[in-house]
Amino acid sequence: MDDKEKKIQVFLDNIKDVLTRLEGLGLKRFNKRIANLENNIESFSKNTIRSGLIGITSSGKSALLNVIMGTGTKILKEQSKATTNMIVLCSKSETPQLEIYFDDGSVDKRSGESVLSESIYKYTSEDENPGNKFNVKYIKLKLPTLLLEGDIEIADTPGLDAYGHKDHEDLTLREFIPQADLIIYLTSIRSPMKEADRKILNKIMDADHRIVFVQTCKGAVVEQSYGQESTDKVSELLEKHRNDFKDSIRPYERLKDAPIVQIETNQAIKYFKNNDINVWKESGMDEFIYVIKYVTSQLRNDLIIKKLRRTVNETNALNKLIGSTINEDSDRERDIEDLKLYLKELNYYHNKITKDKYDILSTWKEQLNVDKLFANYEMELSKIFGYRYDFNPLHDKEFMEKVCVISERCRRLKDELLNTLDNSNKRYRVIFDKLGLDVRRTDIQNVSHPEFFLPNVQKKRVSDILNSEERWSEFPLWGKKEITQEYTDKKAYLKELKTCLRLFFEPLVNHLEWWDNTMSFSYLIPLKDKQSALKCDIANMETKDSYHGTQYKQLSGISSELSSLVQGVTPISNIDTLKRKIIPYKKYTSKIIAVQWMKEDNSLLLQLCNRMYEGMFHTYYLKCLSDITEKAHKTIVLIAQYYEPQIDFLRRLMRLDSKSFLVLEETEPPYTLNLLENDPDIINFRTKINNIRIEGEFHDRLSFYVLDNGLESFNAVKDCNLFEKVDVIQVMSEDLHRVGSAIVDIKERNLFFDMITRHKSKLLMTYPNAAYFQKERLHLLSDEAIMEMDNIFAPERIRWFIYENFEIRYHIFHELASRMRDKNLKVADCMAEWKSFGIPLDGSFSEKTLREQFNELPWANG
Repeated sequence: MDDKEKKIQVFLDNIKDVLTRLEGLGLKRFNKRIANLENNIESFSKNTIRSGLIGITSSGKSALLNVIMGTGTKILKEQSKATTNMIVLCSKSETPQLEIYFDDGSVDKRSGESVLSESIYKYTSEDENPGNKFNVKYIKLKLPTLLLEGDIEIADTPGLDAYGHKDHEDLTLREFIPQADLIIYLTSIRSPMKEADRKILNKIMDADHRIVFVQTCKGAVVEQSYGQESTDKVSELLEKHRNDFKDSIRPYERLKDAPIVQIETNQAIKYFKNNDINVWKESGMDEFIYVIKYVTSQLRNDLIIKKLRRTVNETNALNKLIGSTINEDSDRERDIEDLKLYLKELNYYHNKITKDKYDILSTWKEQLNVDKLFANYEMELSKIFGYRYDFNPLHDKEFMEKVCVISERCRRLKDELLNTLDNSNKRYRVIFDKLGLDVRRTDIQNVSHPEFFLPNVQKKRVSDILNSEERWSEFPLWGKKEITQEYTDKKAYLKELKTCLRLFFEPLVNHLEWWDNTMSFSYLIPLKDKQSALKCDIANMETKDSYHGTQYKQLSGISSELSSLVQGVTPISNIDTLKRKIIPYKKYTSKIIAVQWMKEDNSLLLQLCNRMYEGMFHTYYLKCLSDITEKAHKTIVLIAQYYEPQIDFLRRLMRLDSKSFLVLEETEPPYTLNLLENDPDIINFRTKINNIRIEGEFHDRLSFYVLDNGLESFNAVKDCNLFEKVDVIQVMSEDLHRVGSAIVDIKERNLFFDMITRHKSKLLMTYPNAAYFQKERLHLLSDEAIMEMDNIFAPERIRWFIYENFEIRYHIFHELASRMRDKNLKVADCMAEWKSFGIPLDGSFSEKTLREQFNELPWANG
């Protein structure tokens, strides 16, 4: 305990002693203030810090929590797609405890060995509990092995930006963040800042939270070689990724001092298996735990200071009441007038919030009336087919277009509701800041309404609700309906519509009631308590109690003592809790020692090895192109969200020297590279943008149209109908390891998506960050990430080119994995083919690792 904590403890002990003496005087007018002070003092013993792992889908939240739990096993499911569909709260306890809270109010409690005897994937995994079919509200898991302190609660939250799981994002943004004290924000180390990242950062800024940034997948950063004795060391690359991330958060002034930690959970898990402390240090987990302990210590300190301020304010209020009791009438009247003015202000804002809340509730209950909505939509749809034959395929298109308009209206209504509720919370917080009051933190357990915020997570199939064996396609509230039957049965569709509206809006009505209770708990009840205390004070001041001279003396002494006690802790209560820096972590500073090739023959051997991998890179890329077109000279559109992977790819492919690379680095897309002068099809395109000529590998065989995802590139392509004329459309995805985010980028944010879809036969998907799928993750590349991406182009299977640096063995693994699925190859057959290619078996591609990873594929034993 430091000096500051000792002073606070002495202050609290002395206050308790004074309160005991004050109670002994038997003057009832002080009872309420004494009770308030005693409650404030008692609250000092309750300092649990709630922290949450938050980030885009597949950023490594569940993997990190698996390490923090300290069991060495994967308690939460880890995948490259959306996994967690609810909030899992984890903390430390003497014995293992598991509590599963359901929407109906029931709780499944377990303790001891039975806690981990059955996998909780059944409830927490989106695969095994799709749409939360078990209706779980949240889960609390307590383990003695947790690596953090006992007064820290850490939560795994649903990921953001998962394609098809907007409800997960709402749960994290609108429900968990207001409850948290600390946000641990995870992002893959090589993934750039995305729109979803900025959305969550804005939300964190609004809630005024402390934040720790964690860059996951540290092990995926490998030494970069460019084939000309130019090499970027791992330590340099890690520092570059850290600095790049600092640059991306620079616009957020309050985040400039936020710590950034780099970790690799795969290495950390190995520590539990092999007890190798060096692996643990290299994983970055030691630094992570240090930073979290340091920040939570600061937060605990801040929380104590806030409680101290409340206690000081309450002590001053009590002292003011004592003073008015023993003061002359003129002083008492002045004190009463001051309190009445403050009470008037509190009444005004209490009424303002109450009215605002009432208006929101009445307005939105009316707008979310399912019967009324259905009646309106039924009338609109009936106009289309009411005067025609019901089963008339000629009018199906018109009918379905109207259905899609209604669907969009419903989605917009939901967004407007949630934004309205968010904005109201901001308004009420401003009022509390003005009044100098603290917002009471909401919690899952302390809001009376039984519904936890899960809008549309509880989505069920319409056929189940209708007790029908027919498998209706889902109503477009969840996504677009494809008309595959001969005609649309419009009456049946209207029946389905009413059910879907109920399924869509009832959770929002529940959330509205939840919000009503939460706002009352956070704002109105504290205001009411404050008003009640002031009214009591005013009444007591206006009532003249009789007391004898001894009591007068004692009251005077108590008043002087309270003033002295408050004065002693005022410097502590005035400490600014914002902008708290962290002492840099230096306990384990790992130095990556590069191998020095001192001898000429070793240097020559290294060059030969580099050339071999470069050769494999070029061979397999050209093979991918030749699978699409047999032309000797190939024209390729190269599209990416960000420019860096494009020029990095071109540098490797063309073996560019520094001068040539600088030309590309200083040129912004769109532009053409090594375009043939006599190609008549692209003259119009070339007149709009620059054509760069660089002498490099394949400069006479490959021409590139280098595009970004901006309007200038899009319009140039559209005006010249470029996709019709080129041979290959190459799309680069940096985030395949976060497949949900990658799908959103391709399908929803890529301007070229419709054009790409129309020319799927020319498409070559490229993934340049394959090192994320090292060793234990290798099979996920084929059976999760690429399969999920392929689904958006179904039924065609898309061609891929996968690499990391010049390492294309990831590509070969995927190629063999695909052949295993399509041609029923055995693992032994795949290994035999691998060896027949003469491809090295080392590192992440050792024979043992490859056999294990081929066996992990779901079709390996099929």
